[in-house]
Amino acid sequence: MKILATDLDGTLLYPKRLFSLVYKPNLKFIRKWNEAGNKVILISSRGNIFIEKVIKQLNFPCSYVAYNGAKVSCPDFIRTTSVNKEKMKEIFAYCEGLSQRINAITYFEDGVYTFWSQKIDFVTYIIVKSLKIFMGRRYEKVEVRGFKKKLASNMEIYKSVFIFSNKSLAKEKFYNYLKDNYSAYFEIQNLNHGVEIIPQNLNKGKRLLEIVDFYKYNHNDVYCVGDDLNDLSMLELFENSFAMAQGSPLLKSKAKHIIKAVKDIGKYMEEEK
Repeated sequence: MKILATDLDGTLLYPKRLFSLVYKPNLKFIRKWNEAGNKVILISSRGNIFIEKVIKQLNFPCSYVAYNGAKVSCPDFIRTTSVNKEKMKEIFAYCEGLSQRINAITYFEDGVYTFWSQKIDFVTYIIVKSLKIFMGRRYEKVEVRGFKKKLASNMEIYKSVFIFSNKSLAKEKFYNYLKDNYSAYFEIQNLNHGVEIIPQNLNKGKRLLEIVDFYKYNHNDVYCVGDDLNDLSMLELFENSFAMAQGSPLLKSKAKHIIKAVKDIGKYMEEEK
C-alpha cells in the first residue's frame, strides 16, 4: 500500500479550472490511486470546510491535515492545536498602529474572518464583500465584518495570514518584525501571498510523520508533493518527494522529482515497477 500526501492549492488543484476544484486528469489519477488500495492524505494551509469540499469531489473518504498542521482528521487519530491568542492580539494591535492598511485572513474554530488594521471606505467594502461572496462559493466563506467581536470571544484561532504582494518591502519588514519578537510563540512563514502564523512547533511534515508512525506505514511507501515553502517540511522527511514545476525554487531544489501536475506521479510509479 502506498500513501500519497498532497498539498492542495498550486498542487492537486493545479492548474485551476473555473467549474471544478480538482483538475480532471489529477482527479482521474487520484481516484485510480484509491481504487488500487492506496491511501490519500490531503495536507493544506486551508481550513477543514474547504478540504471537505475537495473530498466531496474526490468521492471517497480521505484523511486530512488542515491549517498547515493545526488540525488533523484521520480515523482514530484526531488532533487540534490553536495559536496563542493573547500574543495574536498583540500583533493585531501592532498592525493598527502602522500607517499602512493591513489585511489578515484569520481562521477561528467556527469560521474565517477578515482583520483590517484601518477602517475601509464603503466602496472598498462593497468590492471586498462581492469578492468574498464569489470566493466563498468556490472555496470557503470569509466574513468581512465581525472580526473584533470574534477576537474578544472564547473562540480559538488556528491560523492567520497577513496579505501582502509577493515582492512587497512591507511584507519583508513585517515578517522580520514577527520573527524577531514572536518566534518563541508561533511558527512564522514568509510565503508568496503573505506572512502566515500557525501554532508553535507545527508544520506539515511533523503532522504527516505523526500520522505515518501512528499507522505504522513504511516511510518508503510515502509520496509527498507540494509547491510552496510550507511543503518543504514534508519533502525533507520522505525520500519520494515531488515539487511542482511552477513552485518555489527552494522547494524544487530539495525535491527528488519535478512534475507539472500531480497525475505525473503515476509515470514514476510505472518506472518503479
